[in-house]
Amino acid sequence: MHARPRPAEDPSSTPEDFAPGTDERLSPQIARWLREQIISGAFESADRLKPERIGTQVGVSATPVREALMTLTGEGLVSFTPGRGFTVKALTREDITDLMDAHAYFAAQLARRSCRLLSDAQVSELRALQGRIVREGHDGDPHLLDSLDDQFHHLINHVVPSPRLKWLYSVTFKFIPHRLFGEIEGFAEAAIEDHIMVLKGIGNRDPQATAAAMQAHWLNVSAQLIANLRRRGVLVDTSQAGA
Repeated sequence: MHARPRPAEDPSSTPEDFAPGTDERLSPQIARWLREQIISGAFESADRLKPERIGTQVGVSATPVREALMTLTGEGLVSFTPGRGFTVKALTREDITDLMDAHAYFAAQLARRSCRLLSDAQVSELRALQGRIVREGHDGDPHLLDSLDDQFHHLINHVVPSPRLKWLYSVTFKFIPHRLFGEIEGFAEAAIEDHIMVLKGIGNRDPQATAAAMQAHWLNVSAQLIANLRRRGVLVDTSQAGA
């Protein structure tokens, strides 16, 4: 297992603390961390992922790691070969584009429906969150900025009484490597501008404009993410993906 070199002090090179005592089982927590590492390029295509070694790294037994790797195998991020074990599958531009296009669509549909469901107080809360995002977007804490952005989208989505649509949104959302956003030059500024258009649609109670602004926002995120991954050599050509 060969991770791309990172400075030892980089907090993204070590996992979050896993919490055996929480309601969530260990394997989903480990799967979430591994998924983020793979999509962000911490592991390269064809790297072997050994449950025992990963378990030692994150401080758990090999069993939940193996369960997590089986989950990622089902998602197409990892392959399993008897006698060889688990290996990282290649990521292509088309893989990321497909995921982000789907996510943008689901986000737009949620925004369309929430536009007329949000109360005036909730719209005011969104504007207050946007004000904090603007302040943090200019040389602020990228982790806090990511948290505020999550709150912004959660407030829009949670008022929609469509559990299946929200589930589909969550399925695509988990593949987005949020830890990279702080590394993308101009990302915060672009996100701020996108949010302004979303808020304008919501303020006018215009479902079509709100949905269009939200979809454009996530497609902008997609373009910046793909450019970052390509620049760092994470993505391979489609013709090489099966090699």
